[in-house]
Amino acid sequence: MNMDSSKRFTGKTALVTGAGSGIGEAIARRFADEGAQVVVTGVHTENTMAVVESIRAAGGEAIGRQLDVSDSAAMTAAVAFAVERYGALDIMVANAGLAGSSAYLGPLIDVSDDDWQRIIDVNLTGVFYSAREAAKVMIPRGQGCIITIGSVNSFVPEGDVPAYAAAKGGVLLLTRSLGRDLGPFGIRVNGIAPGATETPRLSRTIAAHGRNWEEIGASIPVRRHAAASEIASVAAFLASDDASYVQGEMIVVDGGMLCT
Repeated sequence: MNMDSSKRFTGKTALVTGAGSGIGEAIARRFADEGAQVVVTGVHTENTMAVVESIRAAGGEAIGRQLDVSDSAAMTAAVAFAVERYGALDIMVANAGLAGSSAYLGPLIDVSDDDWQRIIDVNLTGVFYSAREAAKVMIPRGQGCIITIGSVNSFVPEGDVPAYAAAKGGVLLLTRSLGRDLGPFGIRVNGIAPGATETPRLSRTIAAHGRNWEEIGASIPVRRHAAASEIASVAAFLASDDASYVQGEMIVVDGGMLCT
């Protein structure tokens, strides 16, 4: 952890979904590094608690909780847990999602009802639940920040990812809608659309398809893929006062991928 951090989030509470690995983990670590009290949530308890212990070992403040974001009651309980422990919820990061091999389901005609529903439930409905429950506790305080995680597929779909593209496209419009609706209550809502970002899950998927990161990076204008920490840097900006007039935006962080 960077101990020269500006500590922009001292005294603030952040809840990050899907924080047991990858981008969510990087965001949780970055917020803790900058002084936030972080509620680390994820569907896999072992991974989630490992992140919590790592943050604590580095001098940060964090607690963990198992959470399936597609479960409305569980999301309500997770937010209540954060408020009970720390007294408020200042930042919600709706990061949890099914990606990698979970998203590459093949041609449309091969996608089952269950496949479709599960991806929509986690990648879109889970974001809705996260934002709704956060808004319930933020509106009375007249302040708060909600960050969603979309994808370059929010704008341009890849081949054979109909459910994933539909969900991430939905996250784009949901983010803009919430930015419009929650702005009058003092709540900022913005999203991040990552491009090719190295995470354990995506690395396994790439290897399974006989490809590597060097090959993928060669097709991106900046000639490399992203580190999860680079996505976390944008999340930290959006949650900070530096982004005080940014609302309803989905910031693309893709090294220029969508320019090609």
